[in-house]
Amino acid sequence: MRRVSALSICSFCFLVYSEGFTGILSRDAVAQCRLPLFATRDQSSLTFRCDIQYTSEVLPECGKEEAAAFLFRPETRDLLLSAGGSRLVKEVLVTPEIKGMWVEACQRYYSQEDFPEKGDKVMVVGTEIKFPGLKLMIKALSGVKAYSTDDGLYIYKFYSIAEKQQVEGALPVVWLFNQITGAKDKPNGFGPSNAWSKTCVSIVELGAGTAYNFDCTFEIKMQFPATLLRLLPASKEMVEEQSSITIRNTLFKDIVKAVDASHKAFSQRCDSTLKV
Repeated sequence: MRRVSALSICSFCFLVYSEGFTGILSRDAVAQCRLPLFATRDQSSLTFRCDIQYTSEVLPECGKEEAAAFLFRPETRDLLLSAGGSRLVKEVLVTPEIKGMWVEACQRYYSQEDFPEKGDKVMVVGTEIKFPGLKLMIKALSGVKAYSTDDGLYIYKFYSIAEKQQVEGALPVVWLFNQITGAKDKPNGFGPSNAWSKTCVSIVELGAGTAYNFDCTFEIKMQFPATLLRLLPASKEMVEEQSSITIRNTLFKDIVKAVDASHKAFSQRCDSTLKV
């Protein structure tokens, strides 16, 4: 799955309503509106949230234990994190700095039980997103927990930890994007995100068999200058609703790719085992 990035999700809002901004984005307009729009303490927030659940088709009858073992393979983990292999995924060393970022994310968005522990992994997921007049390159750090519960369930948990980004495009559009997302104030390396996402991938009972189940919750709250917010061609509530729908639809496509690719890989493994 495409790892959720605060900056990319901010951009969805920008994408949905970009036509409403087009008329004010000449170089002269940017220069003229800079102080009135952004040199103010009058701030308003926008909140985008979505909850997504998707269950695969019934897994081949190779046994629940076999399905669990396959789920915990690094190759399967990478399929789940990369929308079925469509993005670059790489494991990185859990340094004290990265561990600290994970702890900070838990303190801000998650809970104490989500703190990093021995054996947990951290992955970097790379994504490139193109919008009108803008290209955004994102690398996101994702914390990974893999374990079995007392009642026999097998679970992956993925957490958004931190991110870094590079944006390219027309100067006025890049300027507006940086102002909205706060990217101009972010460090060059990985830094905290003002969004959070928590994903749980498990094996569940489905009819007489078992299946892979994917649950994801995402939320971001952004601070906007109230003056800029009034320039949107819709109400605050409509922006939040429509942008949340856009986010959900986009993430859902990636989740389907991730789960279906994992199901296909397991089916192929079962077929090859039965032929031996």
